[in-house]
Amino acid sequence: MYRLPAGCEEPALQIFLDYWESRRRDGRLPARCDIDPLELPKALLPQILLFEVIRTPERLRFRFRLAGTAFSRLVGRDVTGLIFDEMGPPERTAPVSEALTAVVESGRPAYLAGRLTLRSDSFEHVRRLGLPLASDGKTVDMILSMWLAQSRPIGDYSTPSRAEAMVGKVQLLEGD
Repeated sequence: MYRLPAGCEEPALQIFLDYWESRRRDGRLPARCDIDPLELPKALLPQILLFEVIRTPERLRFRFRLAGTAFSRLVGRDVTGLIFDEMGPPERTAPVSEALTAVVESGRPAYLAGRLTLRSDSFEHVRRLGLPLASDGKTVDMILSMWLAQSRPIGDYSTPSRAEAMVGKVQLLEGD
């Protein structure tokens, strides 16, 4: 069982991780067909993202296959079908691209806290959890993700949690 980082006491992320864990069989990663979003609490669905992994000779890229309504509303458009790294300048998209790449390369869930990378007019603190999916149980070909945003005025970094202290750093979850 994988564990969220110390200091991350977000019940929605734990529910999401527990659901993914329940879909694993014999230590293998679940496939997309093992996931039924309707089995998750309805309140979580607007925060769910599903990425398709695109392997190119240069790097891994990630296509939005599904974007919850809250995410689309926050970024101001439906992003389904778009490539993540084309959503903004590289310095803004790099942290999430690195987290998604870490999920693919390690086959482990990853946590990333920090600023929303696709918006600059306000500080949206976001906690993200990416969960690997693999059609063959081993080679990650999709990533199921949840993000939870909290609006804060620019410059307001008061009392970050222990998990937020790792802002911008990908944390691969411990466990098996």
